[in-house]
Amino acid sequence: MGQLAINDRLLNQVTAEAKARGVSPTTLVESLLATSLRGAVHRADLKARLKAVAAMTPQGVAQTDSVVLVRQDRDS
Repeated sequence: MGQLAINDRLLNQVTAEAKARGVSPTTLVESLLATSLRGAVHRADLKARLKAVAAMTPQGVAQTDSVVLVRQDRDS
């Protein structure tokens, strides 16, 4: 099992939160990190998603500036 060094203030917060939840500080930190990393999006994945969205935009067709659309919605 590895070790991780954190500052005393953060350790105190983790310890207090773990106590409030009735779990060990290690269990709490593992749970928080796992939850956080599960939703992490890697830069390459994000770029691929953005390219896919951009590919949905028809080429050679004039697109309406979003400012115009917002103003139309606001003023109507």
